[in-house]
Amino acid sequence: DDDGYLSFKNNISEKIVDPLTKLLYVLAWKNGDLKKIKHIVKGVLEADKGNDDQKEALVFYQFGKYLTKNGQPIIDQHVIRAFSVYKAEEEKEQEEWRGFDGQMGSKDKIKIYKDQISKYIDWLVSGELKEELRLEKDYTYYIDRILFATGKAIKKKS
Repeated sequence: DDDGYLSFKNNISEKIVDPLTKLLYVLAWKNGDLKKIKHIVKGVLEADKGNDDQKEALVFYQFGKYLTKNGQPIIDQHVIRAFSVYKAEEEKEQEEWRGFDGQMGSKDKIKIYKDQISKYIDWLVSGELKEELRLEKDYTYYIDRILFATGKAIKKKS
């Protein structure tokens, strides 16, 4: 894969000498999260880019962008669900977004999710939010907390 430069080598655990680094590596390995880390790193490296080339792990990719403190928000399924329900113009669309579980699946779903992420990022800096709010330090973090809780609460139970 073209992200091979972001992947861990098989013998990396032998080369880690710092105890804290080793502990974090083992924890990521045990939880099956090693493959996710490359998407976070890629997001850090591509903080100034759009998400057009990213085809998987959009939440981890966006989290990497957030870590750069470059004005990028945290994004996850709950935030996108709440934002999308808020922006939906019809009740049917709201119900569809309430059922959104963050699973990408098809290329069409990935495109829809990426479009919503772009709309959300644009909305965060738009005039729709009061300037007074946008001038607050880390205001996107607080919006994230509110939308996360809302999105979790409105998620359709299966």
